[in-house]
Amino acid sequence: MAPNVISQRVRRLHFRFATFILFKLFLLFAIEVSRNGQFQWRVTALGHFYNGINEGQEKQASDAYCWVIRALFGYNASAHLAEETHEASVVVAKGMWMSTLSAWLLFIIPFVTIIFFCIEDFDGIINASYANNWAEYLIQMVGPKGAVAILGILWVDPMCATASCFVSAQRVTFAISRDGVLPFSKYLRQLNTN
Repeated sequence: MAPNVISQRVRRLHFRFATFILFKLFLLFAIEVSRNGQFQWRVTALGHFYNGINEGQEKQASDAYCWVIRALFGYNASAHLAEETHEASVVVAKGMWMSTLSAWLLFIIPFVTIIFFCIEDFDGIINASYANNWAEYLIQMVGPKGAVAILGILWVDPMCATASCFVSAQRVTFAISRDGVLPFSKYLRQLNTN
């Protein structure tokens, strides 16, 4: 939340740092995997499925729905931020589809592809003693120290998503308080000089 409150410059640096981390993480995976020669064949990567909770087609359909939702980061925030621009009816639509497209291009396509093609021991991941199987996958790929580094890097990503949510919430709070709907609207609709 601090980058949203301090200044626009700090927020800009925060998001640039997050973008740098995203590309660094992608390169870290690609370099480590290519060095160790751990890529799997297409049949192994895309032909092995596991349904550990045995809830049938309904569960698989809900999981597929959740994967689609996961790819829509920034969708809501870009729409809210674009509402106050010139020609908002055009800018909002562009912001919505561009945020979804960029999420797919920057996350779903490269990372999910790398994950599928780099699994070494599928049963080891499923039977791992960790609360999250992602840690076992990372240990297989980059070793314990690399796994800790990547999990640390991934800790920054939710902070950036939270910052986007705060920006969106601030914009919505201002718009509603401007109309006098919220309690203390007089104070919430005030803007600073920045």
